[in-house]
Amino acid sequence: MEMETLYDYLRINGRQLGRRIVETYPPLHAPGDPSAPELLRLMRKPLPAQELAIMGCVKYLADHDASRLWANVDREDLHAGAGVAYVAAHSKPFSTVVMCPPHLTEKWAREILITVPAARTYIIEDLRNGGDSKKPHGVVEIQYANGIMRRRGLATTLPQLRAMGQRAWLQQHPYPTYFIVGKRKASLATTGNTFTAKRREAAGSTRAVSSTSTPTSL
Repeated sequence: MEMETLYDYLRINGRQLGRRIVETYPPLHAPGDPSAPELLRLMRKPLPAQELAIMGCVKYLADHDASRLWANVDREDLHAGAGVAYVAAHSKPFSTVVMCPPHLTEKWAREILITVPAARTYIIEDLRNGGDSKKPHGVVEIQYANGIMRRRGLATTLPQLRAMGQRAWLQQHPYPTYFIVGKRKASLATTGNTFTAKRREAAGSTRAVSSTSTPTSL
């Protein structure tokens, strides 16, 4: 068969190239491999591709300090990002920091609350005290009910959280907690769409960090 275009080449040799890629870069989690039981506890079942991505990141974190998941920023990819932190914790209480574009903070909170069992979400409104008294400040809990996002529940500040310490926080909040901050407030200057998860074992718990940068189209 004559090959004149790249399409012709891939159509003829696609299967061989696919086999060679899998042999060279074997997946950490392949279709058919057993998944973590925590995936079954998620309130929204991951799609097959999401399950592979979540389990691949979780297995990578078992031997490394960080993993990266490249994806388009939409509802399903926020689902995968939240799921990595939950599954990596292996049913232990944990705290997660999400750094995202400022217009996605409430979207992250909503997707977490409808996906992760017993999760609590907090938006870090600012990193310093003071400012416009008409706007929310500090660390404010976000709750979701009947399709409406509301700022209610815990209201605190970063200095108060630092004074409390991780051990005291986990004792008082023994469930998945996600702290969400806009990347401009956190001075996170990156491009592209990426989720980064970091793991640290401390005080009998897993602490994860997820981040997403602004889409390249912005």
